Amino acid sequence: MTAVAVILLLQACYKDLGNYDYQIINGFEIDSIKPNYTVMNGLLTVTPEIRDSTGIVTEANEDRYTYAWLRYRGANNIDTIATTRQLINHPLGLGNGNYSIYYRVTDKNTGVFKNAQFTLIISTTRSEGFLVLNDIGGKARLDMLSWYQETGESTKDYHYITDVVGTPLPDNPSKILVAQTNVWAGQSRTIYVIGQSEAVKLDKAIRYYPDSLPYQLVWDFTPGTSPSGLVAENMERSTVAKFHVLVGQGNAYVHYGSGVMTMAQWSLPVNIYQSRTLKAASQILFDYTYCTLFDEDTRGLYRILGQTGACTPLVRNPIAPCDPPSMQDLQKDLVFMGSSNGYPFALADQKHFVLLKDAEGYWILRMDMNYRQDKWHKIGSIAISEADGGFIGAKDIDKASFFAVGGIYLDNLYYAVGGKVYKYNILDDKSYLVLDKSPATITYMNFINDGASGVGSNELYKCMMVAVENGGKGSLGLYRLYIGTDPWTLYENPYSNKP
Repeated sequence: MTAVAVILLLQACYKDLGNYDYQIINGFEIDSIKPNYTVMNGLLTVTPEIRDSTGIVTEANEDRYTYAWLRYRGANNIDTIATTRQLINHPLGLGNGNYSIYYRVTDKNTGVFKNAQFTLIISTTRSEGFLVLNDIGGKARLDMLSWYQETGESTKDYHYITDVVGTPLPDNPSKILVAQTNVWAGQSRTIYVIGQSEAVKLDKAIRYYPDSLPYQLVWDFTPGTSPSGLVAENMERSTVAKFHVLVGQGNAYVHYGSGVMTMAQWSLPVNIYQSRTLKAASQILFDYTYCTLFDEDTRGLYRILGQTGACTPLVRNPIAPCDPPSMQDLQKDLVFMGSSNGYPFALADQKHFVLLKDAEGYWILRMDMNYRQDKWHKIGSIAISEADGGFIGAKDIDKASFFAVGGIYLDNLYYAVGGKVYKYNILDDKSYLVLDKSPATITYMNFINDGASGVGSNELYKCMMVAVENGGKGSLGLYRLYIGTDPWTLYENPYSNKP
C-alpha cells in the first residue's frame, strides 16, 4: 500500500515535457457534477462549474451560454426541467424513482454544446423506513423514520418526520396494523392505527383516508356483513400475504385475495366450529395457508383455512418423545403465540411457539410448520444447573411485558422485563440476559419481518427492533442477535432521545 502511494505521488510531481497544451481555447468544460444525486424533499440543488478561457463562468458573464436541464425518457422523449446555470432548491414534481438527467450548456456564438449526465434518485420521506407510534399522555403521534442512501455510500442519512398524517389519531393508541396483498404481483398496503375505541386508516402513502369523513372500520367489510361497534385488537397476514385475519371482541374475520387491492374486505366471523362460536384470543399463528386461533372458552387451538374460512380443530400429532395433551383441552391460559419462520434458510424450518400458564407455572409448546408438536414441557422442569451463566427456567417471566420469536432463532423465546431482555432456550430450559437497558423501560420489542427495513437480506432475520423510554425520552435500536449466549450488539441506532 505504501509503495503504491509513493508511485502515485511521484507521478503527480512528474513534469511532462511533451508538446501538449491543456489550456481551454475557444471552448469550455463542465465540472463539479456528481454521478448521482438523491432527493427526499422534492428540491434539487446542483451547482456545476463551467470553465472557459476566461476562467470559471459566474453570474456576471453567464449570458454567453444557454443552459438546459433535461430529463431523458428515450428517443425523442425529453423534458426540460430548468434553463438556469445552477439549480438551487429547484422543485421537481417527480415521483419516486431513478431518472437520467442531462445538463446541457451551449455556446451562443459557436453553437457548440456539451452534456454532463447524472442519475437523479427521488426517495420521499415516506417511501422507506419505520413507522413509530408514540403514546404521549394518552395522545397518539405517528412518526416516520426514513433514510436515503446515495449510490456508492455505505452510511444512511436518517430523517425524523412527524407530520406524516396531518389528521388527529385515536386516543390511547395500541398498535399499527398493516394489511398487504400479494407481494409477488406488487404491493398494496393499508395501514390502521388502532386506539382504545376507534381506528384511523392510512393509505400506502401514509396519508389519512378518507379525506373528509371520520373513518369507521366497518366500512372495510363486505356489504351486509359489517359488525356493529367493532374495535380491532389485532391483524396479521400470512407468509405470502394472500390472506389476513382481523380479530376483535372475540371474533375473527378473514380476507383472502391474490390480487393487488387498495383496501382489505372482511366478511362474516370464521371462528365457528360445529355451530359453536369460539372466543378467539387476539394473538394468531400463521403459515402459508392456515392461521391458528386460541379459543379462550375451551383453551384449545383451532385452524382457519384462509381461502375458505373453514374452521377445524388442531390435531394432536406429536413427534416422539414429545407428549402434549389434547390440543382442544390444554387446560391452561394463553400468554403468547408467535412463529419463527427460519428465513433465509427455508420456510420449511418454520416453528410455532405457544406459551401457556396455570397454577403450577408456565408451559411451552413448540410445533413445526405442519403443526406437529416437537416440544412440550413446564418451564424450569428440565434444567438442573446454572453453570454456564444461564438461569434455570425463564427468569422473571411472570413480570414480562413483551414476547417475541422470529428470524433464524428456532429454539428461542425472547421476553422483556423492565429494561432487560432475556432469551429462553427451549432445548436446555434456561434463560440468558442478552440486553440490559436499565433504568430505561422497554416499550416495544419485535423481529423485523419486512425487507423495507433496509438491512441486507441475510442480516435482516438476525436483528430485533427494541424501543425504550427513560424520563419521557424514547430511543429505537436495531440489535444484532447471536445464536450463542453472547449479549446483543447494536446494529443501528437511528432514532434516539425523542419525546
